[in-house]
Amino acid sequence: IDSDLINWRKRAGRKPVIIIGARQVGKSYTVRQLGQTAFNSDFVEINFEKRADLHLVFEQNLDVKRIIAELSIALDHTIIPGQTLLFFDEIQACPKALMCLRYFYEDLPALHVIAAGSLLEFQLKNISFPVGRVEMKYMYPLTFMEYLDAIGQSRITTAIKDRANSPLGEVVENIVYQHLNDYFIVGGLPEVVNHFVLHHDYLKVSDHYLHHRNA
Repeated sequence: IDSDLINWRKRAGRKPVIIIGARQVGKSYTVRQLGQTAFNSDFVEINFEKRADLHLVFEQNLDVKRIIAELSIALDHTIIPGQTLLFFDEIQACPKALMCLRYFYEDLPALHVIAAGSLLEFQLKNISFPVGRVEMKYMYPLTFMEYLDAIGQSRITTAIKDRANSPLGEVVENIVYQHLNDYFIVGGLPEVVNHFVLHHDYLKVSDHYLHHRNA
């Protein structure tokens, strides 16, 4: 998805992007990294769960130029089309902001806008959302192969990919199944996987997962 977003940034005629995925799959982290690297930290993030006060900016009307002017003042950061990355996180908490995305495309296409949220598929069913005004991207937990790379077992991923030419031996197969067992327990949420890499403790991973699930 990092590569997709870099290409999106440079693309002519780009549309606002909505990133859809479960909590803790790395949506916010990915956009922040994009803001720091590709936009030289000219990056504005609004979390609509934390900043309920900013919902009012979208209540008056959906005039995007007014909205950008008010957000620039409220956040003390000048939002410049073609230069600033504007990120609406947890956008499902502010349906009017979600509706406004189409007008960013129609009335202010030079501005880079990304939105992300959880359970957005349900929110989108309740909003008049014209096809073709936004671009959807889906993020998922790590696959088993990505999990292996994350825990430093890239040799195993290479062996699995090449098994048609060089079948896995019994010893390697047993190692693969052990890692697969760990993957079934740990899951594919990046931060939880990182926690497992650091501690190799199922109970700590379980506590860490439950903490973030309930956050």
